[in-house]
Amino acid sequence: PVTEFLPLIGSKDGHAHLPFAVVNPGDATIVPEPGYQAYLGGSLLAGAEPYVAALRPEDGFLLELEKVPDAVLHRAKLAFVNYPNNPTAAVATAEYLERTVGTCRRHGILLAYDNAYCGLTFDGYRAPSIFEIPGAADIALEFFSLSKSFSMTGWRLGFAAGRARLIGALTRVKTDG
Repeated sequence: PVTEFLPLIGSKDGHAHLPFAVVNPGDATIVPEPGYQAYLGGSLLAGAEPYVAALRPEDGFLLELEKVPDAVLHRAKLAFVNYPNNPTAAVATAEYLERTVGTCRRHGILLAYDNAYCGLTFDGYRAPSIFEIPGAADIALEFFSLSKSFSMTGWRLGFAAGRARLIGALTRVKTDG
């Protein structure tokens, strides 16, 4: 377990540092809009070329990777997904997550699954972990923030979970600089 979890100074810490661990200048990242600005900022600072994907009502405010141009998918190294979503309140179904994981696997894209709001759900909906989806463990990191679930934004406590190789890459960026 010690190789598959990384404590963070809030999930923002991980989102902003992750591009430095997995992209090279000129690689593409896929960033939802509206979305957390750390996705965009970290991508830009790492030299990536963010593709800003609009979250649209007609798509249920889901980031539909199949609608991203092929030229971007071929260059993308990282995609950020956030469900339950802030600010749209959209939630992800297992079918959506399976599609998203499948697209990331086909294109070799790391999926940064921001699950910061998983503790804030209603009407019997339970927010899944990305690791409940078959094959996700190969291509995903999941981020969690204690400050959201406990309404304590000043706490700045979070963590990332995933394969040891992926957690190791993020750990090196955070500890070598």
